[in-house]
Amino acid sequence: MSDEMNTTFTPEQILQQAQGNLKGVLLVVVAYLKEHALSVDEFCAFAGHRFAPGWQQGLTAKEVARWAALNMVSAGGNLRSLSGDESQAEAVLGGWPSEDSLTFYGVTQEDADSIWGPMATIAEHLGFDYEWHRQGDEVTMTFSRRSNE
Repeated sequence: MSDEMNTTFTPEQILQQAQGNLKGVLLVVVAYLKEHALSVDEFCAFAGHRFAPGWQQGLTAKEVARWAALNMVSAGGNLRSLSGDESQAEAVLGGWPSEDSLTFYGVTQEDADSIWGPMATIAEHLGFDYEWHRQGDEVTMTFSRRSNE
């Protein structure tokens, strides 16, 4: 007799597992770099340069903010607000990473916040200035189209 085992997964199960895996990979990379005295900022700049060519040119600021927010939501963050237009936009995310995740992976909030950095290179590639800041458990990403001077 064979065991009747469910060999399919629901989209919700896959999403939850993927979010946990991505969050874990991001935080374990940061932990590894710190433990081996390697620059997290240099790694993030490298990642930004590698990812930038994959982003579609001609996006509005709001579209860039939406895609950037989706990246962080796919790693387990929560989109709290998204606003803007063609030239300026803002995405506010929260809950990334959780205190439990920071403790589990042995990184500080400051260490984990390096993950917000690669977006600067991507934004530059797309013709935008990018800033981010943390207030409590919320991070605000701001994108502003650079003027053609």
